[in-house]
Amino acid sequence: MAKTLTIEEAKDALQSTWELLDRIEKSLGMALGKTREPTGPHVSPPTPPTPTAQNASSPPTSPAPKGFNDKMLKIIGSSPMPMMPKQVVDQYQSLNWPAPGGDLYKRVMSAIFYLKGKGKLVRKETGYSLP
Repeated sequence: MAKTLTIEEAKDALQSTWELLDRIEKSLGMALGKTREPTGPHVSPPTPPTPTAQNASSPPTSPAPKGFNDKMLKIIGSSPMPMMPKQVVDQYQSLNWPAPGGDLYKRVMSAIFYLKGKGKLVRKETGYSLP
């Protein structure tokens, strides 16, 4: 039997789908030499990429909390505005904290959904923030 989703779970699934479609569209556009500015309420302003070579040689800009979920709460809590997962990844990389095993974006998404389920984060139209 199929699982029944709540309105919030359905909105989160739709948001994730839009983000995936935007990433695919950007990849295809770049491969074809075309670019476009994404539109719609699900798109956050682009952030400049952080060079990884610079991150590897730079010391951490602040002490990292011990647990990954604590790191997510610190990053999201320090932002004056709600943050989208990609913005959290960019901020994590700019802090030069040690990279976790596996894909950082997937780890961030997992932590966000876990923390949201525990009531430690809330989902807003423009991203995630502390309650």
